[in-house]
Amino acid sequence: KPMNCINYCEAMQFVTWLTNETGVSIRLASETEWVYAATNEGHSTYPWGDDNPTCDKAHLLSCEPREVLEVCSKNLNFETPPSTCELIGNLSEWVSDAYVPNFNNAPSNQASVNFEETACLEGLVIDEIDMTLGITKGGDWQSTQARARPNNRVPTPINVKSDRIGFRVARPIGF
Repeated sequence: KPMNCINYCEAMQFVTWLTNETGVSIRLASETEWVYAATNEGHSTYPWGDDNPTCDKAHLLSCEPREVLEVCSKNLNFETPPSTCELIGNLSEWVSDAYVPNFNNAPSNQASVNFEETACLEGLVIDEIDMTLGITKGGDWQSTQARARPNNRVPTPINVKSDRIGFRVARPIGF
């Protein structure tokens, strides 16, 4: 099953560890990169096309079983590569961006909106009282179709751990 019950800082600690282990630059995708992948490179509403989610394409609120599914269990007859399966449903995913309410000061190069340097330290949220917000994308097994749309932004405190939130790693092309 995919990794869940992990907060933002723990996800960042994992990608740092994986980068050190593999020698390949592993990271969380930026929100812009995540949306690009979840909309078939901007060509459709969802990874599989423009049709609304159904239980054969995405594991959402109306689908059985009422739990997290195995990785890529919904990668069925549409030609979605395994790296993008279940971008919609199953688990909401952390992206690397800090939450900002609008994009007025967002980077224009698809880079992440950066957190303060002190947000995380060695996998720990520095100030548990601080409600620093990250972003989760894609909806989960308890989400409605509306919440699971790729362009939906869910501001999420970075100290939240939930069986409904996980993450996906990004790496350079060719590795």
